[in-house]
Amino acid sequence: MNTRFVTFVLLLFVWLEGNSVWAQYLPKLYQVFSPDKKLVMAIQRHNDGLLTYTFAANREVLIKESSLGFKLESQETVPSSGWKIENVSDRQVRNEWRPLWGKRAVVKDHFNELVIDLLNPAGQPERMQLVVRGYNDGFAFCYKIPEGEGECVNVQSELTAYNFAGDYTAWFYNGENHNIGPEKLTETDGTRLPVMTVKAGDRHYMAIHEACLETGAPLVLQSKGGESLFSVASKPADLSPGYTSAWRVVLYGTTPGVLTDSHLLELLNPDPDSRYDFSWVKPGLAVWDWRINGAVWDGFTYGMSYPSWVRMVDFAAEQGFKYLVLDANWYGPEFESDSDPVKGEKAQDVQRLLKYGKEKGVGIWLYLNDVGGRKYPIEKTLKQYGDWGAAGVKYGFMSGTQEEKNRWTKKITELCAQNRLLVDFHDGPVHPYGQMRTWPNAVTREYCHAQLDGHHVFEPKTFVTTVFVNMVAGPVDMNNGMFDLRQGHTTRVDESQPVPST
Repeated sequence: MNTRFVTFVLLLFVWLEGNSVWAQYLPKLYQVFSPDKKLVMAIQRHNDGLLTYTFAANREVLIKESSLGFKLESQETVPSSGWKIENVSDRQVRNEWRPLWGKRAVVKDHFNELVIDLLNPAGQPERMQLVVRGYNDGFAFCYKIPEGEGECVNVQSELTAYNFAGDYTAWFYNGENHNIGPEKLTETDGTRLPVMTVKAGDRHYMAIHEACLETGAPLVLQSKGGESLFSVASKPADLSPGYTSAWRVVLYGTTPGVLTDSHLLELLNPDPDSRYDFSWVKPGLAVWDWRINGAVWDGFTYGMSYPSWVRMVDFAAEQGFKYLVLDANWYGPEFESDSDPVKGEKAQDVQRLLKYGKEKGVGIWLYLNDVGGRKYPIEKTLKQYGDWGAAGVKYGFMSGTQEEKNRWTKKITELCAQNRLLVDFHDGPVHPYGQMRTWPNAVTREYCHAQLDGHHVFEPKTFVTTVFVNMVAGPVDMNNGMFDLRQGHTTRVDESQPVPST
């Protein structure tokens, strides 16, 4: 008997015993392991052409068989003559990313990738790729339509689902309100917004989100009461040649802190365009004029005006703050259509302040409301701010659908980069999806409730969950610099009630 063959059989038997979770699927299965071999995502093609995946961590299935792909508008049901696997290729990547700013100077970009080329003999699109990546802190997958692949195909829905293996506990982002949760998966009935953070027993934590959203609507999840199955409810973009979906991401950690500490979302975004130089990007703490309006201190009444701004610049310089943020109404009432964001009320004072701030080493951020941002040419407005020497733009109250807001956000971010402006998106922004890697000037978003004296939300439980839900998506614009919670004695104009916090 061939001893090498016997050795191979014995090794295969040992491997199957050690990976018994997958043994029953081996004839039809493709697997992507994390570099440390602790996580695995398995892809299966069924006889009717439907694709599914399963996810396990440390030899325990956490997401059982769940569907992949799209349902086209021309289809009543998923076609029985669906996708066929035409080719499979894989690669290992062991690179590193050196961000301009963030939690660490060097980030390991280590992953194993599987690319499955799919053929659809039943119609358009004829070809699609499923790309799967396994990292040590999670996995991700996306769909691609090759260039030159026929015509644009209308999509009815995305089939991607998360069929959790147990009735786990979850928390969900909830806009400018307390996060939803803790909530058992079977208690969810309706739509939920990511980040979705999941506690699967005492040893497993997951977070469901997306990365690199180029087109289509931002991710929305949906579940039916009594089930542990969540599906993608947001309508994807139609499948045009060259289309690439957002990455569907499942972050994993043995503690919730691993989720927040992960760089996986950024790593799934591309490097900056080589035409841009971002060496000028320097994030830092800022003083904010909005929450001091009306306060009296040492006989001086603060307001949103030049004399107060000068004092704030002096304070920032003395205390080591890098920036001062000028909020709404500096160029006129922010919701008035005739408030000119370049020539309005205090524009000349602002230009004087920018020069003064430069002398003191303090950069000035300028607020811009969506009303003025859309009525007046945004290209000229942001170029003027750059020419004045502003440090950044805080953009507020963006209108439109979530898909439209994402397109407008991307445009403003690039225009700010062209004019050497940092940018923060405020008031219900599109959720972060790791865009800071491609656009380092896009430092933060109000993916929370920013105002520390927001009485309907700022309780201790808000902070406890924000770290492990909102901040999994990236840095958030939250204004925490308040040293007196009473406020009633400060005579502030817009808010003087005590804060319900500790």
